[in-house]
Amino acid sequence: KLMKARLAAVLSLLTGVALADAGGGHDMNAMWQKSMARKPLAVGAAFAPDGRLWRAEIKPGQIELSSSADLGQTFVPQAQLDTGSDVIAADGENRPQLVFGPKGEIGLGWTQSLPQPFSGNARFAWSKDGGKSWSAPQTINDDKAPISHRFLALDWSSQGLSAVWLDARDKVAAKAKKRDYRGSALYSARFDTAAGRFGSNLKLADHSCECCRVALAHDPDGTPVALWRHVVGGRRRAHAGWRLDGKSPLRQASFDGWKVEACPHHGPSLNIGVDGTRHLSWFNQNSGPHLLFYGRMPAGADKPENVIGFGNPEQQASHPAVIGAGPKVALAWKEFDGKQSLIRVMLSRDAGKSWSPANTLLTSSNAADYPQLLKFQQRIFLFWHLPDQGSKVLELAVEAK
Repeated sequence: KLMKARLAAVLSLLTGVALADAGGGHDMNAMWQKSMARKPLAVGAAFAPDGRLWRAEIKPGQIELSSSADLGQTFVPQAQLDTGSDVIAADGENRPQLVFGPKGEIGLGWTQSLPQPFSGNARFAWSKDGGKSWSAPQTINDDKAPISHRFLALDWSSQGLSAVWLDARDKVAAKAKKRDYRGSALYSARFDTAAGRFGSNLKLADHSCECCRVALAHDPDGTPVALWRHVVGGRRRAHAGWRLDGKSPLRQASFDGWKVEACPHHGPSLNIGVDGTRHLSWFNQNSGPHLLFYGRMPAGADKPENVIGFGNPEQQASHPAVIGAGPKVALAWKEFDGKQSLIRVMLSRDAGKSWSPANTLLTSSNAADYPQLLKFQQRIFLFWHLPDQGSKVLELAVEAK
């Protein structure tokens, strides 16, 4: 029974992805059009330095921005950003991105879906005055071919604003030369605040997974760190991490040995503590009783330690998120019991070395987003958006040892 449930969950994830990776065809076009017409579920959410919680929701022809001064209990409209003709991808792996600068700047990123199947652009707009006015949307990727430049991630640290995304330009070039090329590539760009634009694109790595979100955070010194699902050795889908300082090497970050010729639409989550400890969560289907995993990497470590599996595979445990605040760490993920979606949470008081039992905190029988974990100062919050009911925000009480 357990293996049947696990296999069914994975097959449901891979059905469309296999088509996407196989090449052209009527089915692929139909699936893409259906995807673009789907009602947006995913929203972006983040705390500003002043403690206001901002939310970015996709509406026809615009992104609606609102903020909350009472920790998410009520939201007040702030702006309606005109996105023109952009069809915006807004599923759980492709959500709007909100980041905040040191002088009241707000950055907003999204993925624009193009008519060509599985193609898109990484897009961005910003405000210099706390959201009162906004720049015109700009395209971050400097390759303008109608191919995939998707799954954008943003991070604003003391070193500035960085963008990372999955990019198919090298795969297209390889196919034109009849060369084998697995997956996509990972690209990055830095934002020039004086010019108000992102600079030239830099390829970080070949052979990323094609359709899994990228996690982007920063070390205590402000250096961005990316974590993504990577194609290792031609077929294995593991995870890789890279400190974007121009000299650190790419490091494998998970060692599950999963061999699959498709992308599972399950990207990792990454949080980095003030001491440099990296908290990772990810999805894997290989062997054993779990689909979701957590590991911690102390500063300077080469691989995760204290690795645990969690979630109920019989209830399609999926899309884990992780966040930490000092010794307090939280995990959240989504399950489905056959009738309703469940948001499950586990808490740690000792920086991820041991964990509480899993608890169900929220449920819904309606369509809903995946859970997000947010932090303000040393407080941790669970954010879950339901299009028909609005956003639910709960503070997670984690008492440190």
